[in-house]
Amino acid sequence: MNLPSIIKGIMQTPNLWKGSELLNIRQFIIDGSDFQLEPISSKLRLGMFVEQCVFQSLENNSNYNVLAKNIQIIDNNLTLGELDCILKHNSSIVHLEIAYKFYLFDKTHNENELHCWIGPNRKDSLIEKINKLQEKQLPLLQHPKTVEKLNILKIPTEHIEQQVCFKAQLFVPYSNSGNNYQMVNNDCIVGLYYTLPELANLKPNKFYLPSKLEWASITTESVNWMNFELFMIEIEKALSNSKSPLFWTKDQKGNISKCFAVWW
Repeated sequence: MNLPSIIKGIMQTPNLWKGSELLNIRQFIIDGSDFQLEPISSKLRLGMFVEQCVFQSLENNSNYNVLAKNIQIIDNNLTLGELDCILKHNSSIVHLEIAYKFYLFDKTHNENELHCWIGPNRKDSLIEKINKLQEKQLPLLQHPKTVEKLNILKIPTEHIEQQVCFKAQLFVPYSNSGNNYQMVNNDCIVGLYYTLPELANLKPNKFYLPSKLEWASITTESVNWMNFELFMIEIEKALSNSKSPLFWTKDQKGNISKCFAVWW
């Protein structure tokens, strides 16, 4: 597993929307984060790995002062939630939530474009994540137990700005890949997704099935490529279990693409 490529892939992934806000949620842009990060454990889940990348990029940057991170809010032994990070940027105190997602565009899902970005296994969606941010994660800052916790940490609780560092890799359908999307940053579109019958179009190619942590990685030549027949054995196994795997494919000219195969 090439951890530097994973870290680089995470840090180079664009923010999901351009401009300052999407549905009143302000995007946080990290200034000048091009530096060498310290090693991060490959045993972490992808979400926690991403958090460590973002934390290091802030802590090693003189533009920011991280005041606290992974702040658990507990009331009578019940965990209400967690604030990802509180930091100081210039004269502002910022409550920062971190998200890193993979979404596929399914125009049959809803008439509203924003509702059509769904998780590979159809168990989550962009609009669900936005709603969770608006209704649970960001309002947690105002909870009395949160105020109490921040006071203990000697963090000023007045005039805290709330922002998200929301990065994403987006995939569009092989059958209709030419669209321009209005609500999201089109720079996040990194590849296509295929139904089982459509995979036959890739038969001359070579394939690699990355681990979940490698989903965020920059593609590289230096992996164990497999032929179409072996690839399809693994893909059909995953699809039969309602799992939509991410894969890399290398065409006969040596061009490498990142794609999904979907069970739906």
